[in-house]
Amino acid sequence: MVKAREIRAETREQLMSRLAELRKELASLRVAQLTNGAPSRIAKIGSTRKDIARVLTVFHSNERIQAKQLLADKPMNQWPKDLRPKLTRAKRRALPKALVSDRRCMQHTTDGSDYSMFTPSFD
Repeated sequence: MVKAREIRAETREQLMSRLAELRKELASLRVAQLTNGAPSRIAKIGSTRKDIARVLTVFHSNERIQAKQLLADKPMNQWPKDLRPKLTRAKRRALPKALVSDRRCMQHTTDGSDYSMFTPSFD
């Protein structure tokens, strides 16, 4: 069984070679399953599949980290949406900090007497 913390330090090429080895092993285990191989080999299919998933998870997390490092100097709105930080829904829809105090973005009155801009006119 492969531990994720052991393979985090591996390079991209090492991860891909390990993935190819695991996929070959899984293919041979599937052949053994079809040819009524030893039960110990058939039981190893599940752990091999999980090892493949573990290697792919580490590979993709490393790719995301490298992509974020490349985008560090760009503004957040130029990042791909899957790499942007996940905020709460309200924070994602809030006005930018520069526009919060801008009087043009605020409602004209707070007492509710000026609804002329919100009601349709039927002239």
